[in-house]
Amino acid sequence: MKRLFDLLPSLRAIRRITDHFILEDGTMIGGGYFSHMFFFIPWVKKFQIIQKDYSTVVCRIVPIGNASTSDTQDIEKKIRFLMGDSCNVIFDFVDEIEPSMSGKHRYVICEVSAEQLLQ
Repeated sequence: MKRLFDLLPSLRAIRRITDHFILEDGTMIGGGYFSHMFFFIPWVKKFQIIQKDYSTVVCRIVPIGNASTSDTQDIEKKIRFLMGDSCNVIFDFVDEIEPSMSGKHRYVICEVSAEQLLQ
């Protein structure tokens, strides 16, 4: 009989992994909250949300046509609601978003390092 530990590599292959964003106090916010903001916006072809540090979030977007100012303001407001009013939300409109090393698209990426968490 196989132990659960022996099955982990095969489970990882079929499971979608989403990063969590981390607040300075250690609170973790599920990445799904951020990705769902973009799913039904008609001018967004592809997106990726990156937490650079505790106070900076970059929204990389491959647009279809022109971006809606009201949509970007609404997204910024929702991000700041959870990340804090001083959070710097940057919109980066790009032609393409490269897949990760595994070939999959990562919707949410947290770049807060382990060192930052321990401080």
